[in-house]
Amino acid sequence: MDSSAWEKRYERQRRAREKAEALLEEKSLELYRANESLRDLNKNLEQRVQERIEELARANQDLELQIKERTRAEQRLLITQFSVDRAADSVYWLDSLGTIVYANKAASDSLGYSQDELLGMRVFDIDQIMDEKVWPSHWEELRRRHSFSIESTHVTRDGRPFPVEVLVNHIVTGDVEYNCAYVRDITERMERRKAVDRYGQLQEIVRRIAHSFLEDSDLSRSISLTLQDLGKYLDVDRAFLIRFRDSEQMAFNTH
Repeated sequence: MDSSAWEKRYERQRRAREKAEALLEEKSLELYRANESLRDLNKNLEQRVQERIEELARANQDLELQIKERTRAEQRLLITQFSVDRAADSVYWLDSLGTIVYANKAASDSLGYSQDELLGMRVFDIDQIMDEKVWPSHWEELRRRHSFSIESTHVTRDGRPFPVEVLVNHIVTGDVEYNCAYVRDITERMERRKAVDRYGQLQEIVRRIAHSFLEDSDLSRSISLTLQDLGKYLDVDRAFLIRFRDSEQMAFNTH
């Protein structure tokens, strides 16, 4: 083989080697870049995984707090419900139409109806003063004042009336309005009030009788006024007192 052929062969080999080296360098660079991209991706993935783990941890903490708060709220609700159910005073929840949607045991005991029987009844069925004509103005006053007390008269299942003090409260849950009413039997209070009033009346009668006998020279007139005052106090007429006086006098003379 002559020198020209060797030179051509060598040149082909050189070019092939250079081309192979350039290709190898190109592929090595591509591999390096791919490795760098993969490293960056792994780094970003690790960061995103870590961020997601932290996010899930915070969400889990929030969920645990919500569960604890909900558990506490449910416990408070159970305690409140038990307290209302067993309260000494009657408790009613009424809707805007005056329908009873809740009544506790005290309400049932005071009226003689079962709690189930009270549900669906209307306040007009148990209250002598409140009726359907008065209710709209009462509801508007409740909306305006939110909470206030009134005195009324409730009626038991067997028709026995008794005086009550009612604390009404306007409550809104969502778009539904209620009247939460606390009712207390004030029979003893009214009897004490009447006793005080009658004692005051008696004191006034005694004062007038003393003044009449001391200042009025007409004894017959003084006695007549005395009988009239006593009749008003005892809720009897003058003729009864005269008959009572005469019968006592006759019994005294007999003895």
